[in-house]
Amino acid sequence: MAAFVSVFAPLCPLFSDEDPRYDATVLQRQLKEKIADCKEYRARLENPFIWGDLQIFRKAYPDVRFSAVWNKSAGDFVLTVDCDGRRTKLYYAGARYLLKEEREHAERYRRLIYPYNPTPEDPSGFSPERTAAIKKFTLHENRLNAPVTPLAFFNAIYDSTSRRRVEQHIVKTTLFGRRINVHERIREPLSRVDAQVTTLARTDRETAAFLSDIYSVGCYSWREIRDTYGRSFHSLGIAIDILPHTWWNRDVYWADVKARGNQDWMLLPLANRWMPPEKVRAIFLHEGFIWGGGWPVWDNMHFEYRPEEIYSNPHCPSN
Repeated sequence: MAAFVSVFAPLCPLFSDEDPRYDATVLQRQLKEKIADCKEYRARLENPFIWGDLQIFRKAYPDVRFSAVWNKSAGDFVLTVDCDGRRTKLYYAGARYLLKEEREHAERYRRLIYPYNPTPEDPSGFSPERTAAIKKFTLHENRLNAPVTPLAFFNAIYDSTSRRRVEQHIVKTTLFGRRINVHERIREPLSRVDAQVTTLARTDRETAAFLSDIYSVGCYSWREIRDTYGRSFHSLGIAIDILPHTWWNRDVYWADVKARGNQDWMLLPLANRWMPPEKVRAIFLHEGFIWGGGWPVWDNMHFEYRPEEIYSNPHCPSN
């Protein structure tokens, strides 16, 4: 037994056979407790949050400090976000990253990072079951009650808890010759998009035609997402809408098709949807912007700055 004790000396108090406090039963119980603690610690380290999301966040927002600790009383990880002198603590909450008061209603929110596909799916391959599922998801009553994207994480980065706060960070910039209002944090990546697309247009006819066909470009607008109680990323100043002059020849947004009475809007062929050229979409993607045309509920005029989505997806060309 003395040899057994010495092996586990780092894990528990060391007693000798002559020690009046020695009790084999107590010692064994203490060993089991310590070993259980080690297993719990190992389980925490193996949690994808530590080696997955934390690394993704640091890569996506290199100027923001992210750290995490296990909160035993809550039975959950707590993520600390330090950005521009602001500190925010968020609970993991099943990958939702919620404030303490939001955890009580975690079912109202979806996961922060979701599987993003940068390439639009060909609807000709949709099964009847998939078609029905998409149709059900977009029913008015379902959208009103569906979980929304949790914004606490983004509020911590963009200081966007209120309209007054976020508008302190809204600045003017130019994209494709149009003046727009954006959050100051995306001005540089958007400027790189503008320069690369403009340069590409000098040698690529499709890109040149895309630029000459632009009717409007919009970004910041404090509003909720249609038919939901979730706030739009436009209200953070990190989403871009690009409309062409000829948008009425092809459709750009699923809800417009549905509003005209087409209940099978999700089956509209890709050829009938307006979309920016693939090379333009690749430039946006490389600079951290995902495209709404890759969603099953497609929004082909829409880009939003979501580098964490890109870095979490090994199938994105940028990775």
